[in-house]
Amino acid sequence: MEAHHRIHTGKLAYPCTMCDMSFSKPSLLAAHNNTHKEGKPFQCDQCDKNFNDQSLLVAHKRTHTGEKPHKCSHCNKWFPNRNSLVEHEECHLKPKPYKCRHCEKSFNDKTLLITHEGVHTDTKPFKCTQCNESFFLKTQLVAHQANHGPDKPYPCHQCERSFNKKETLLAHIRVHNVQSLQVQKKLKP
Repeated sequence: MEAHHRIHTGKLAYPCTMCDMSFSKPSLLAAHNNTHKEGKPFQCDQCDKNFNDQSLLVAHKRTHTGEKPHKCSHCNKWFPNRNSLVEHEECHLKPKPYKCRHCEKSFNDKTLLITHEGVHTDTKPFKCTQCNESFFLKTQLVAHQANHGPDKPYPCHQCERSFNKKETLLAHIRVHNVQSLQVQKKLKP
């Protein structure tokens, strides 16, 4: 209770001896102290990344599993970490002046509205010259075309595919995880 009270009063009783930060709990100070260590003792078992804090490793592992334990209190979206959730929840609080001409949805960003309105039409004017896939926005086409390029430093460890962007690899890994869950559900009696 005393530690909780210090949060509200601003009195932080556990100062770091290596920098000017202070903390309300000894456990927070201990976690912070790991940031001052030379090495990064917490290693991901699925890639070559290392972390100086176990909680950062746990959050990182979610990029491999696709786990999203944080649910938005305003809608049904789930997020892999609290920061992403908080950032998302802000969209529910901002004014939404951009209204869709086809449905009741509104947006706080004009680009989001334009992207959304594409779901109401089959018009996808931006076509890939290499595979004939079509896209609603030119930026989507440009991102897609990069997948055809030779520079793909992000390989999937579950199949033979490689990707030019880490985000694309992570989205692809989620497909493997969803497929695995679907197979497991089918196998259950």
